[in-house]
Amino acid sequence: TVTRAEVMADARFVITPRDGVIGDVTFTSATVQGHAAQPYVPSIRASLDYERSWTAKLRTGVGMVYVGQRWADLANTVSLPGYADLRLRASYEVTKGLDLFVRAENLLGSTVILWDGYRERGLFIHGGCMWTF
Repeated sequence: TVTRAEVMADARFVITPRDGVIGDVTFTSATVQGHAAQPYVPSIRASLDYERSWTAKLRTGVGMVYVGQRWADLANTVSLPGYADLRLRASYEVTKGLDLFVRAENLLGSTVILWDGYRERGLFIHGGCMWTF
């Protein structure tokens, strides 16, 4: 049996009509069978993002995500350190409903363990288009 409780908070601050900051934090308590912490669930996760609209069509952003220490086993004897993920992004609205984007993640090269020793990719850059209708 897993028992999980979370407390979340987020905020958005508009600096100027073109600049904004968004932040969030989540505190989690997750236990297995009432005593051990649930593996791979961090007790804290926080992010902070800055976004800028250069024109009506061009937007960029930079963000940081922090994931706290986690346990890697049910006995809570093997811990995984927390990590920070620095991210960049840009998007351009080609026409109404069609955006092109590029994103770069894990710019700090943090070692991220997903599950059972499997590592998340390192630096990752991807792009694409989003069509909304």
